[in-house]
Amino acid sequence: MLEVATSALPTGVFQQAMHWMSVAHLKAYDYIHGLRFFFFIKALDLLQVLSFFLIKALDLLQVLSFFLIKALDLLQVISAI
Repeated sequence: MLEVATSALPTGVFQQAMHWMSVAHLKAYDYIHGLRFFFFIKALDLLQVLSFFLIKALDLLQVLSFFLIKALDLLQVISAI
């Protein structure tokens, strides 16, 4: 379609139009893939934060279970006396 629209123009104008169209396509491609990479990195950051809190919650659960086991063990010792 661009060829039909620019066929009456000199060759230099057609070449210049094709050049600027390719530049616009390259910039659009870089912009779209840059956004995809940006959101991918942000998603990875979010997953890293979530995994950090999950690990901290599991550590807290381990500490609580340790104290619970120690308390139950202490109850067995007290009830044996």
